[in-house]
Amino acid sequence: MREIGGIPAVSWDQFAVEFQQEYTNVIVDNIPSWPDGAYSAALVEGWYENVATNIDLASE
Repeated sequence: MREIGGIPAVSWDQFAVEFQQEYTNVIVDNIPSWPDGAYSAALVEGWYENVATNIDLASE
């Protein structure tokens, strides 16, 4: 299985210098891999808490 771990998928150097300067503080050095580990667990939990609120996981 291949891991997905990069958003956005556009190389930073492809953006205009002005854009790079304006958003330089949002660049991260590490992005969690998915699907796996704590990131997947948080994703599933967030989905059921915020989107699929009508589904009772206890009865599944």
